Amino acid sequence: MHTQVRPLPPLGPLPADDPFAPWNKRREDEKEYQARQERRKETSGLTRDGVEIIPNILAIVKTKNLPGQGGSRFGFNTRSVQLAITREGVVPNDLRNVPWFEVPALLAVDLWREYLGKFTLMDLFTTSADSDQMTLEDSEDPNTINAASGGETRLEIILRMVKMRLTQAEVPRLDDYGQETLETQISREFQILEEMGVQIKDVSISGFRFPRIVESQLVQQWLSSWLERAIAEREVVEIKRNLSTEIGRESALIDFASAVSQNLSEAIVDDDGELLPFDNQVRPDLTTSLEMLVSSTQQLLTRNTRLHHWLTNEGSEILKLLEWIRR
Repeated sequence: MHTQVRPLPPLGPLPADDPFAPWNKRREDEKEYQARQERRKETSGLTRDGVEIIPNILAIVKTKNLPGQGGSRFGFNTRSVQLAITREGVVPNDLRNVPWFEVPALLAVDLWREYLGKFTLMDLFTTSADSDQMTLEDSEDPNTINAASGGETRLEIILRMVKMRLTQAEVPRLDDYGQETLETQISREFQILEEMGVQIKDVSISGFRFPRIVESQLVQQWLSSWLERAIAEREVVEIKRNLSTEIGRESALIDFASAVSQNLSEAIVDDDGELLPFDNQVRPDLTTSLEMLVSSTQQLLTRNTRLHHWLTNEGSEILKLLEWIRR
C-alpha cells in the first residue's frame, strides 16, 4: 500500500564502483569483479556512435488505489494488490521471481537503452535550438531568445520519454535520430503496468558513467569551448537586460502620460464620456490645456518622493514654465 522506492540500491553500479576499471587481483577477488561487471550490465546502454553509458536507475511506485480507499489512509485496492502479486516477473536463468515493485525499474532500463541508441554522445548535451542553429539576431521576440538560450537537451528528452512511456497509454514517436514525429505510439510498458495494477510516481536515471577516455575528451572539449559559451551567455544576458530596460522605459512613459493627462482628459469629455467639440465653451483652450498638463507634472514630481533622488533643477524649471504660461 505504501509508496515504494525500488530497487534499493538502484540498478547499476554502486557509488564506489568504477565499472570500466580492469580487474585488479590485488584489490578485488574474481567474485567481486564479476559482481561489479554484473552491476555494470544492469543498466549499460550504447549511444548511436557506440559509446557505453552506465547510469543508476530506480522508480517510485505503488499499487493503483485512491487515498482512504479500503479503510486505509494509504489506499488499498484488492484487485490492484492481487494483480501486482500474481503477475510478478520471472528471471528464468536465476529461477527467481521479480517483485512487482522492481518491474518498473527494469522496464525503465529497456526504455533507456532504446532511446539512448537514437543519439550520438555529443547529441546528449545539445538542445534542439543548438542543432537548428538559431541565433539571437534572428528575432527580437523574447520567446525566440529563450528558445535559443535554453531548451531541453537530448538527455533530458530521453528522461522525459522514459517517464512518459511508463505513465501514459500513448506517447509521441521519435524517429531513428531522436526527432519527434507527428505520429504517436501505444506504450507497451504502460499497458504492462496497468495489467499489474501498478502506477509510477516518478523514475530516476542519474549517476551517468562514461569510459575514462570519453570523459577526458568531454572535459577537454568543455575547457576548450568555455570562453565561447561564456561570451554567448553574456550576449544573451545583455540582450535580455536591454529588452527589459526598453520595456520598463515604455511602461514608465505610459504611466507618466496617464498621470499627467488625467485632469485634462476629465475636462474635455462630458458626463457620458463623449469628447466635447472644440467650440464648446466648457472645453479648455490650448493655453489652459497646456497649463493643466504642466501643473499635473509639477504635482506628480512633488508627491512622488522617489523622484526627488533623481531630479535636481527640474522642479524649479517646471515652476518657471508654469509661471510663464499663466502670464
